[in-house]
Amino acid sequence: MKLKDIIKRKKPKAKAKPKAAPKVDYIDEEVPGLIQINKYTRPFEITGTGILFPDGSVQSSAQGGSVEIDPDLIKQVEQNTSDIAKNAADIAAIEIPEIPEIPEIPDPIDSYTKAEVDASQAAQDTEITKKAPQDTTYTKDEVDASQGAQDAQIASKAPQATTYTKTEVDASQGAQDTKIAKNLTDIAKNKSDIASNSAAIGGLSTRMTSSENDIIELEEEIEALAPSFDRGHWEHDPATGLAARAPIEGAYYLANSSTQIVQKFGETAQVYFNNIDSEEPPQTHTFDDVEVGMYIEMFEGLDSSFLLGVVSKVDKQSTHTVMDVTVVKAEGGPGEEDDTAVSGQSVKVGVRVKFFNLAEGDLNLDGYMQTSGGTFTGLVKHKKEIIIEPSLPSRFVNIKTIYATNADGTNSGGSDNQNFGLNFSLDHGNSGYNTVKWTTRNGNVFAVYGGTQPNAKYTGAKTDLNHLATQQDASYYTLTSGSETYNKKSAGILYDNQFGVTVSNVGSTNIVYLNKLFLTNEYGAQKLSIYSATYDTWFEVYKSGVLILKMQVKRSSWKESTYDKDQIQFAGAFPYPLYGASENWSTSTNYKIKLSGLRRK
Repeated sequence: MKLKDIIKRKKPKAKAKPKAAPKVDYIDEEVPGLIQINKYTRPFEITGTGILFPDGSVQSSAQGGSVEIDPDLIKQVEQNTSDIAKNAADIAAIEIPEIPEIPEIPDPIDSYTKAEVDASQAAQDTEITKKAPQDTTYTKDEVDASQGAQDAQIASKAPQATTYTKTEVDASQGAQDTKIAKNLTDIAKNKSDIASNSAAIGGLSTRMTSSENDIIELEEEIEALAPSFDRGHWEHDPATGLAARAPIEGAYYLANSSTQIVQKFGETAQVYFNNIDSEEPPQTHTFDDVEVGMYIEMFEGLDSSFLLGVVSKVDKQSTHTVMDVTVVKAEGGPGEEDDTAVSGQSVKVGVRVKFFNLAEGDLNLDGYMQTSGGTFTGLVKHKKEIIIEPSLPSRFVNIKTIYATNADGTNSGGSDNQNFGLNFSLDHGNSGYNTVKWTTRNGNVFAVYGGTQPNAKYTGAKTDLNHLATQQDASYYTLTSGSETYNKKSAGILYDNQFGVTVSNVGSTNIVYLNKLFLTNEYGAQKLSIYSATYDTWFEVYKSGVLILKMQVKRSSWKESTYDKDQIQFAGAFPYPLYGASENWSTSTNYKIKLSGLRRK
């Protein structure tokens, strides 16, 4: 329905028309009661005594100027009189309805003309056609109702943010099953390793128990030679500045001859001990047995630093005791205290302190090796593992060899033109099982065997020019294009499946550029830069299974390409190839290539 059919202005109802008065020829309003019969007669009124005329005279008979009245006229007058009365009654009975209020008609500026309404409706019709049709579109109320039902359904489901779909769970469980299978394999191997380790640990425990007994026995022997008069453990007090206060309980600190606190055992002139040590439970010391001339030994468990000195003064105070010492031998200083386990003990134990006298009075340390270093002049046997750990910033522990010297330490000016250095002797028992080897978690890398047929085996990678070569590598190798085909290119940087030449004619070919060829399916593509040419190296090219070029490679021409260090170039041993077709090379032809008689570098 068009807008103009909807927006029709409501017309006001018309007023009811009063019934028309009976038509008379004439009514004289100035002389009531007089009726003009027609326009040719003067008005008159019929009374009971006669006819009344306007001048007031009455004509009662024909005598004296009476007028003769037509009987039909009298009947007509009577009928008219009756009709007038009836009409007056009908008029009085008519109910005139109340005239409704006519709405205010807007000014022309507030209304639209038909042309304007039609134009507006046409524009609306165009917009309506752009909207979704009602027969295929839901109203907002319908969509809201549907979405409300969906929301209720969704609310009953598991939230996506915290829930995995079946596909996701299956994929995750599949990955877990793979890891579980690997873990089961690893667990089985670990069980085997644990069983082996348990046996080794059992043997080690036996040896450790034996060693501990040896240590106790050795300490008892030393105690018999040099009995201690006091001993204990103290942590280090990180004090600085002047030695003007007592160490904290269970601690000690060092000072030099100027009572300045120091951090090196070698700079020590005084040791300040709190009278309570750091033992568990703490022990109180009076140092009553310590006398001038006794030795004091302080050993730091963190890094094996130590101080060995002679007591020259003992100053006992209420909370602490100060020992003046003369250093005999010292190395390092107090370490930082923490809870890191060292040799089965916490470094919270700080230094181990012992006061003792030597039975023979003199102390000779020349035959003892310092833990911080020194010179071995005798035979050294290691019955345990040797662990080498560099101290930062160094990353390596260097083993240096120096030419031979005389017994008194002097040298004769070098090695006297003879070899010198390290010698690993594998001749014990003259057994081939005597081995020096380098290993990783994946097995041996390099091993040297003794016995009557000494030898060395390298089983590491051989993918770099500097990797070791073996007897197997001394064999001749043949590399081919394998299942691939190669395309000709002019000299320059090559892709893997390309070879380069400098001429267009096959028969004139001399210089060749190559990148990679295949050894076997097992080893895959090989860089030719790790191979070298021999006197029996040949280059062959096939087209559709037919040999079109064969030439011997000039060994001295085999070198790194001038275009790319990863590819090589070589020339024929003769000015022209031994075999060659008179055709030209094609960049669109697929060729097969073969290089034989190569050696690994």
